[in-house]
Amino acid sequence: MACIINTDATKSSLVRIDPDTGKDVPMGTAKGASARAALELPADGNAVDGLAIVGGKAYFSVPAENRIGAVDLSSGAVENDIGCKSPAPQGLSRLNGATLLICSGKQVIGWEIAKKTGRVIIDNLEAPKAVCADAKGFLYVSDLGSSQQIRKFSSDGKLITSFGIAGGRGANSIPYNPLSFVNITSMTVGIDGNIWLAEMTSPPKRFIKITPEGKWLEDFYGPVAYNTFGPDLDDVSRVFYNCGGNAKFIETKLDYDLYRKNPLAPAAAWKIVSIQDLGLGADGATRNPTMTDLADNGYGHVIAFKAANGNKYLFRMSKGNRASNPLGAGLWIWKSDRWIPSAFISRNSGKNSKTPQNDFSWADQNGDGLIQDEEKYIDPDTEETAWIDRDLTLHGLTGKWASANTSGCGAPKYQKSSFTPYVKEGESNYWGKGGSYNFVSYEKDGSVYYICNIGPHRHMSFWDRATENRLVKIKDGKAQWIAGSHSTIPGLCDFTTVSGIAGIVDGIVLAHNIEPANYVGYTEDGFVLGDVLLDENGVHPKVGGNVINIENFTGLFIRDPKTEKKILFAVSSGDDRIIEISGPGKTTRLNGNIKLGTASQFGEKQPITIPYSNWYGNVTRGIGIDGEYTEWNPNVPGVSIIEKGEVIGDVSMRRDAGILNVFATVSDSMPFEEGDGVEITLSKTNDLSKAVTLLLSSTAKDSKGKRIGTAKLSRNGAPVESRQIKVGVSERWINLGYRIEAAITLELLPEFTVQAEQKFRSEIKNEKTGKEEIKTGVEKVADLASPLYGNVRIIRMKDGKATSTPYAPQPSPITLP
Repeated sequence: MACIINTDATKSSLVRIDPDTGKDVPMGTAKGASARAALELPADGNAVDGLAIVGGKAYFSVPAENRIGAVDLSSGAVENDIGCKSPAPQGLSRLNGATLLICSGKQVIGWEIAKKTGRVIIDNLEAPKAVCADAKGFLYVSDLGSSQQIRKFSSDGKLITSFGIAGGRGANSIPYNPLSFVNITSMTVGIDGNIWLAEMTSPPKRFIKITPEGKWLEDFYGPVAYNTFGPDLDDVSRVFYNCGGNAKFIETKLDYDLYRKNPLAPAAAWKIVSIQDLGLGADGATRNPTMTDLADNGYGHVIAFKAANGNKYLFRMSKGNRASNPLGAGLWIWKSDRWIPSAFISRNSGKNSKTPQNDFSWADQNGDGLIQDEEKYIDPDTEETAWIDRDLTLHGLTGKWASANTSGCGAPKYQKSSFTPYVKEGESNYWGKGGSYNFVSYEKDGSVYYICNIGPHRHMSFWDRATENRLVKIKDGKAQWIAGSHSTIPGLCDFTTVSGIAGIVDGIVLAHNIEPANYVGYTEDGFVLGDVLLDENGVHPKVGGNVINIENFTGLFIRDPKTEKKILFAVSSGDDRIIEISGPGKTTRLNGNIKLGTASQFGEKQPITIPYSNWYGNVTRGIGIDGEYTEWNPNVPGVSIIEKGEVIGDVSMRRDAGILNVFATVSDSMPFEEGDGVEITLSKTNDLSKAVTLLLSSTAKDSKGKRIGTAKLSRNGAPVESRQIKVGVSERWINLGYRIEAAITLELLPEFTVQAEQKFRSEIKNEKTGKEEIKTGVEKVADLASPLYGNVRIIRMKDGKATSTPYAPQPSPITLP
């Protein structure tokens, strides 16, 4: 039997559960008995600071109100105050079937339940927080304050010994001592007689197992969600992480072989080596505020490496990830057996705060790890930094910076004169227009790979709002290819919320999605290998050792220099993972031309394809022509419209039950103007003298501020009645374009249609039984017929004039699969 306190915004309750199943257990045998008992507690969600079960009742302490309450687990009856007058009671525990242990002030009290009286068992402590008793009657107390130790007493309250280092763990723990405790807030005795401690203060938050004699046995520690994580590139068994909320980085030693032998006992394979506050200067006491802020930031990677100059460095990347872009990149140097701040490279000098004078880069000149005014500089406006080489060359979004000079204490300094852009002047980068809030570059062997996921705001664009997910390769200053498409429903082998490039090993480019949390592999020539987080059967499981939990924010893909294995370090909102990536195995290049569905060489046009495709299925908003893409099957292909090397829109079309459906997404840096829209032209030949043209646009907004879609149909230049055409328009987000969705009945296009048989499946109510029945069969519906030619144009207004950008100069053959 176990109990927990459950608190939400409106109420608090004590819940009885089965610890083996986690399921609620009713209090009592009466019909309708509840597993929950409502409690009267202060609004503070942490009002209860002690819970123990003694004699069939669950006792809870409320220090702020100087009281202890109880719940009868046989009936659910609540006693709000048992009468104990000890001030600020906390750390409740069971002594025996008749006595409750209480921490109060500097004492441990024994409360006799039947007599409703208390007696002092232990006195003159500093700040007792938790207490427990073992089967032999020994008492163990967590004494906080300046002590931070576990004290062991006899049953009559005599001190026997103290466990742990007096004073606890300081700002640095070099080397790490597991018996240096900080803020042990709860404790209990296991069935084997060993003592379990819970350490609240991070880093790390720990569960600690010690013997009754105080010998340390093992740690279970965390947390690692939304954190910074990464290896020593020269020894991947040396792994660093920071759990956020402070500037302390934990260095661990990982035994990969031991973990493989027993992955269900990870604590045996991980050992903390040290805990270091990266915000402290060389004296280990004075704080460097800028480096503190940089270290205290999640969503990222850290790497250690030996540089070409012989120094050992720790580099905190400034890759932009979701809402927590760091202000820049940081470099620490290894001196005197610890990391000392060495350099700070501003992500965007002069733009990180409202006061530009507070934005700067920094290179340490005297080795004190602290920032003096004369060490600051505002060059080179480096933006986000994704990598650093062993020669200390920085790789950013748009180019790279060689170190202009290095101080005598090993700190590099960067200037605009050392900047080399990736893309030659006059060449297009193919990033597309709009808010590239999630945009990362990665350089390898002279080639640069960009990912671009245009999102509406600082939380990026999740799969139900994104439209552009691109992977672009630049080489010799020119774009080589563009790959990736947007899947509106989370899938596993395509980009949905691409958030970065983890790395390139053996010609494999590994990019990562936020949701679903997976990694998609591409070859260096743009061939998609698909999801790499698969089991031996080629299936991406929902749980398991190679599954990234919840949302994946950033990854680091490298080669282990000792074993030559390909290693992926993944950071997610649920945990950190180190995964070996194998394959792709032996591959053979085929002779001839191969057309890829998710990659295309620039200069080659993807064919216009209009497949037969039904609505995708159940969605929360319902199915309709509303300018939203969630009802469309993600397998419906589209074509991109390119203007001066930049993607300005994507258009998809499909046939379904006598309807031609169109969906277009347009990027536009200007607000929607009357006349903006998408034009589709269809013809039986490549001669447009006999063609039908459909213009989809919007001329006004309704009373709720939503755009009203319009359609204009013309045949051979003459207007045609088009009221049967349904149009929905949605603005993507402020100043970043719009979406247009339309449904055109093929009865309006008789010259391009034939009667074709199509399978159907529908639910029909049986009038006799009143039940819904599934009906399937074949019916004749209007369908597009070959041969068919067409073109697509995006029309944008500027200064009252329309500019037209076509998919192709001439009508193109349309494929009708």
